[in-house]
Order: sequence, then structure tokens, then C-alpha cells
Amino acid sequence: NVPRYADRGDGTILDRETALVWQKCSAGQTYGPRLCSGTALQVDWYAAREQCRQLNLNGGNWRLPSEKELRSIMDFARQGLRIDQSVFAATAPFRYWSMDTRISADGLVGTVVDFADGLVYTEQYDDKNSVRCVSTDRIDYDTGR
Repeated sequence: NVPRYADRGDGTILDRETALVWQKCSAGQTYGPRLCSGTALQVDWYAAREQCRQLNLNGGNWRLPSEKELRSIMDFARQGLRIDQSVFAATAPFRYWSMDTRISADGLVGTVVDFADGLVYTEQYDDKNSVRCVSTDRIDYDTGR
């Protein structure tokens, strides 16, 4: 039985179910040998997009994930934080920006996924939230690299 997630040992996690490669640590945290330390950044939507665009991690092309992609790593069977912290170490109990936008009574807003309660919310672009970037670069499914 092959586990769903492969820690690639370089600050990235391969999700074998979706073929997405995730940033192991939240943006702003420092990746160490298999762990994340420090504090997750809290930035506005524009800075979140730029954070992912400029990410230089394992040579990947990084971007802000969609709401659906962020929700794909949620684990609703867990009590408390709805993400496997043995895989996504030190995930902050905050809302995380997605690349998706919606039109609301307040105009155009961004969507966020909250790993603390498992829900999706809308936020103004200048609100501050956390960031975890994703890549769809080709990988070798056998080795996870």
C-alpha cells in the first residue's frame, strides 16, 4: 500500500492522488531536515501570488493553489486542524489564500481555505492570510522526484 503523500526531502510534498507537488512549509517558515520552523507569513492576496511566483524551491514553477486544490489536502476525519501535520509540518491554524476570486456584494474578493474549521471564506484582497504554494511540474511517480 503506497502512502498518498511522499515527502521528497527537499521541502516539497508529492500528492500521488492529485499529482500536485506542494510546499511542505507555509510561506515564511524555514524548512529544516523534515521539519518547518518559524512563523507563517500573513500577506494580502497580491503578495501571496507574488510569493508563489518567486518561490525558488527544487526548481519548480510555483503558483497559488486553487480553492479545490487546497481543499484536496484537507483531512476532515481529523479533530482540530484539518490537515495531516506529520506531512504538512507546523501548518498554521489560519486561513490560506487560493487563486480563486468571486463577486460579492463588496465587489471582487479572494477565497481562502481555513484549515482550522475546514470551511471556505471570502476575503478582501488587502486582508492578511497565510500561503502554501503548489506546482504541477512533472515528477516521477515511482520515486516521487
